Amino acid sequence: MDLYEHRVTMVEPGRFREYRRLYLEQTWPRLAEAGLRPLCLLNPTIGGTPEEVHSFVGFPSWDDWQRGQEIIVGLGDDAYRELRSSLVVNETIQPKIAFSGRPLEPETPPEDRRAVYGLRRWTIDPANWDLFTDLSENGVWPAMDAMDHRVLGQFRDAALTDPLLVTNLAGYRSVSHWHETRFAMDPAYGVPEELRELLAERGRERNSIVRHTWVQLMIAHWPSEDEAEVEAGGAPPSFRATFPRGA
Repeated sequence: MDLYEHRVTMVEPGRFREYRRLYLEQTWPRLAEAGLRPLCLLNPTIGGTPEEVHSFVGFPSWDDWQRGQEIIVGLGDDAYRELRSSLVVNETIQPKIAFSGRPLEPETPPEDRRAVYGLRRWTIDPANWDLFTDLSENGVWPAMDAMDHRVLGQFRDAALTDPLLVTNLAGYRSVSHWHETRFAMDPAYGVPEELRELLAERGRERNSIVRHTWVQLMIAHWPSEDEAEVEAGGAPPSFRATFPRGA
């Protein structure tokens, strides 16, 4: 699927758990049954509020994207639409074109899912999109992957603008794991020398074509998680377990 949607939904204060349950138990299955691809559901742990919910969904075509809007929002006076409407304050949508290498097709392997994602944006010259993705895939990511990071997806805005907004979803086992990958050039972290050299050379080149960049750290939510544990602790067990003792 080359076309994706990045939807930012602001949920009523204090009602994120209700929205999470609705999305994972109803929205996600409805999309999958319709042949669409719900990729992830995220909300911030650093750089936002819990009620700022980000979702990415893949569509085979523009017609399917329009059809998907009815599935996500609901039509008429059914119970799904009524509940969803009561939870949502406002939302915005950005159609995205996916980089051919990420997301993986046809599905992301379960073992590649991560508890925490860096939702990073860059602005670049639109002419540099192909170069930027090549430097990412064949320069920056191999060293990160050696530290067990996994890129869920990389996208550009469907509308061609100058500068062009690039969005990346890089996954980590924990917040502390994300911090560790900032030191990939340190031999103590076990990244092979040839990958460190590649990261240094191609990372510098990629940085040279970036105009601006910023990141939010996100908690990931998956349909397979234990809802009872989430309700008890306020965050998925996969995320709660990632913090070092005393943090």
